[in-house]
Amino acid sequence: MTLAVAGFLVGAIPMYFILRRRRDKANITTDKTKSQENISDKVEPEVVDMYKYGAVPDAKMVLCLRKDLKLTLTEISTASARIVLDLQDESMSKCPSLFKNWKKYMQVKICCAVKSEDELLSIKNNAEQLKIPFATFSSENYIKDGRQQFIGLGIFGTLNQCTDLTGQLKLFN
Repeated sequence: MTLAVAGFLVGAIPMYFILRRRRDKANITTDKTKSQENISDKVEPEVVDMYKYGAVPDAKMVLCLRKDLKLTLTEISTASARIVLDLQDESMSKCPSLFKNWKKYMQVKICCAVKSEDELLSIKNNAEQLKIPFATFSSENYIKDGRQQFIGLGIFGTLNQCTDLTGQLKLFN
């Protein structure tokens, strides 16, 4: 037992110092590059690397899913993936700089539960008025009459836009 511990320490201690030295060298080089960086006035504020300066962007995508349909988990995940892809295309064309930020940082997606189709349509109308990109999804596989089942909203630029539109909704579980 003691030989195993001694062997571990003989191998581990030199590696600790080697890795520590590499880490310290990497920190020194990044500190030099940070001090030389300047933010240009010509760059849009959404495209600036916000993590360097301690800010986290509010860009997020909201999926509103109808709870009254009683769909299986497979159907919900398939529809959610379809909405995300459609909404990415929509957002890429309407707000490219915000889409780049959303794609670069975390790609936040929130799923909210909607009680009925009327509530879903009111959210869609509000999104149209606020000029927020949205994508709807309805499938004949799930419901035969073709009513709307899901809507994807965003990408929101600010947290206030998101709470104004979907603040009253609960998270989907």
